[in-house]
Amino acid sequence: MSFNTVHVLTDRECEASLCYGKEELTIIDDLNIPKHYHVKKLEDGEIGYTIKVEYPHGADEPNIFLAPADEFCPDPKDMVGPMFDGYYAEFQYNQFIKKFIEDKIGYKLTCNVIKIHDRFETWDVYEALSR
Repeated sequence: MSFNTVHVLTDRECEASLCYGKEELTIIDDLNIPKHYHVKKLEDGEIGYTIKVEYPHGADEPNIFLAPADEFCPDPKDMVGPMFDGYYAEFQYNQFIKKFIEDKIGYKLTCNVIKIHDRFETWDVYEALSR
């Protein structure tokens, strides 16, 4: 495994997620990985992911998740997302990813797994399922 990839975990398969059928995802954030360490390059058609930290509705605890980088997302006028769909990113032995997240949130992580938000829906489907 490269130092900028994560292992995909799930308890169910959902074809609506962009990571459906994948075992690992590539992170394109600048993780400060030394030059002599192996870093995976995106292949043609591969989606690059980025680590997001959000504080929804003024919450004290952050929502930390992996999502497709903006350039890989559908136009927000047409689609809603990204949303969680049961997939998780595991980075148990990757100190670079862990440190990147800890620097963003300001404290030590207690686990090595974060959610993957990569499901998109049309506005009509989103409205129907949200009621």
